[in-house]
Amino acid sequence: IQIEITSICNLRCIMCFQSDKTFSNKSKGFMGHMKFDLFKKIIDEIEGKIEGVTFASRGEPTLYKNLDKCLQYCEGKFLGLKLNTNATMLNEKLIHNLLSSDLQTLVLSIDEKDKENYEKIRVNAKFHKIMKNLEELANIKQKSYKKSKIKIRISGVKINNSQNVEEMNNFYRKFADEVALV
Repeated sequence: IQIEITSICNLRCIMCFQSDKTFSNKSKGFMGHMKFDLFKKIIDEIEGKIEGVTFASRGEPTLYKNLDKCLQYCEGKFLGLKLNTNATMLNEKLIHNLLSSDLQTLVLSIDEKDKENYEKIRVNAKFHKIMKNLEELANIKQKSYKKSKIKIRISGVKINNSQNVEEMNNFYRKFADEVALV
């Protein structure tokens, strides 16, 4: 099951409906954060009935202020726990929360290895910030979570023929277990 703990996103990627201001404008009432009590109710209702939960959908889960509490609440309840993020909000505290959680898969939505092309696709994101965040994630994982079984996947949307999976794999392999364009 996919749970959207927030519909708010800090990016306006060209392939996403978030770029439609008639939809993503907060004043229209379509955007918001899930109340933590509702999240707990959902988890309680699906525990034992659902094998896996993914934190993803329209919004950026790392913008949700109770993400750490959500991860803790899911501890030991599902065979598969996954989080999709655009990686823009990663910082030391968040990385520790993610790596010390019960997550089996962390998906980083990155579509390009070229700064200019990346920033054209992921509007409002800064390539240098993403690279800094990937370095910090790799360093913290290596230093503090060597035995972690979490799979880190860099997965992007194939928009044009200039995107090359093999080149992306070579560029990002030190940060992820798998690189894919879908």
